[in-house]
Amino acid sequence: MRVFVAIAAAVGWSALVLQYVLLVRRNLPIDLLTRTINFFSFFTILSNIMAALTLTFAAFPLTSAPARFFTRSSVRAGVAAYMTITALVYFFLLRNLRPLEGWALVADRTLHDVMPLAFVAFWLLAATTGTLRVKHALVWLIFPAAFAIYSLIRGAYSGRYPYPFLDVAKLGYPQTFTNIAMLLTGFVVLALILVALDRAIGKRRAA
Repeated sequence: MRVFVAIAAAVGWSALVLQYVLLVRRNLPIDLLTRTINFFSFFTILSNIMAALTLTFAAFPLTSAPARFFTRSSVRAGVAAYMTITALVYFFLLRNLRPLEGWALVADRTLHDVMPLAFVAFWLLAATTGTLRVKHALVWLIFPAAFAIYSLIRGAYSGRYPYPFLDVAKLGYPQTFTNIAMLLTGFVVLALILVALDRAIGKRRAA
């Protein structure tokens, strides 16, 4: 399992670096700082960074504060929820928005398909503890809610929105808020399912 986790971490970091390089090269007229901010303004990127950190600390245990944080069972499960929602939203809403080929396709599929599957497999096989509670699902909601707020505020000033369903300029605020409410509701349902899975697997292992 440790070898699998180490490989998954390496794949995750490689895909993130590749995606950054591609984004920077694709938006050459824009200054580097703005391009970098744009890169870190996608939920996919942030969730994959958390996944890569979690896998790295699982493969190479350390005693630092970040390592202790990312090895908590509730944090690992939260990252599993973020990676799952990343894959689902991409599959149902974003997959066919623009044609991709070459390295762009490799990075895209790795971050949206390969890494979510790898991380959820890691969580199910090695990180479930049976200790999660409903309150954890509510805590996990903070990150996607904060991301939505940040996206709307930044979009209002820059005119750039990371995803079409958050594009206030095209959709208007009523529809955008409706989209956010639906996505957050779906996330809560998913999070509760993960909590139930964790408790079921924990009981089975304890039996």
